[in-house]
Order: sequence, then C-alpha cells, then structure tokens
Amino acid sequence: MGFHKRYIRKEMILENVSNIPYVSKLVKADALIMDTWSDNFFKNFDFKWETYNEMREKLNDDTKFDSHSMNKVKHENFNKLKNLSNILLNLKTNPSWVDIDLVGEILSLTNKDISEEISGRFDELVKYHIKLIEESYG
Repeated sequence: MGFHKRYIRKEMILENVSNIPYVSKLVKADALIMDTWSDNFFKNFDFKWETYNEMREKLNDDTKFDSHSMNKVKHENFNKLKNLSNILLNLKTNPSWVDIDLVGEILSLTNKDISEEISGRFDELVKYHIKLIEESYG
C-alpha cells in the first residue's frame, strides 16, 4: 500500500470550475501540497455542493422579483451560503444577483467600492466580483 500525495495548484481548480466532482476529489490524498491560493480556496469550500446549491436556488427563487437586496440578506438561507469558493464557482458557471450580494456581504463592500461604470450592470459586476475573490485568495 503506497503513500498517495497530490500537488494542487490554482490552475487545476480554475480550469475545472464546471466539474465539481473533480474539484472535490482533488483533496482526497494521504498528503496535500498546495499553493496558497488553493489552500484558501479549499478552506472556503463547502463540499456539500448539492445541498449548498439547493439552498442557493431557494434563495434565488424566493427573491428573484425583489429589487431590495436587504430581503435577500434577511432570508433564512443567506447566512448559510457564505462560502467564497462556492460563490466563485457559481459566478463562473451560473451567476446570480444572490452571488453578488453574498460577495459584498462577505468582503464588506460598500457602494464606494463599486465604480459607476459597472454599478447595476450584471455582467460587469460578475467579472468584478470574480476578480475580487481570486485576488483575496492570494
């Protein structure tokens, strides 16, 4: 029986954002050697991906016609979804306003942090929030 070690790099995760089973299995080894970014990613990743996304979809469904983000924040599922890595994967594969609100809450963003050029522009906000998360991991 051998000792199984795995080297994990940021690129291994980002190149497989739509393959969650692969991303989840990356950490199944006897020893892990990770770059700082990957270590931060897995520290902020909820491995119960399906349950996480079910709660996210419920929050999306319950607030999709609501223009007040405060109602999203008060929703029973909002505080259960504060895993930046899951949010990052969702922003890259199936973004929603909920993801943007979650990033704002977690990273304590204010209106001053969002430039007028992208404020209210969903696609631009998605790119901006992806960049913020990736930069926060190092």
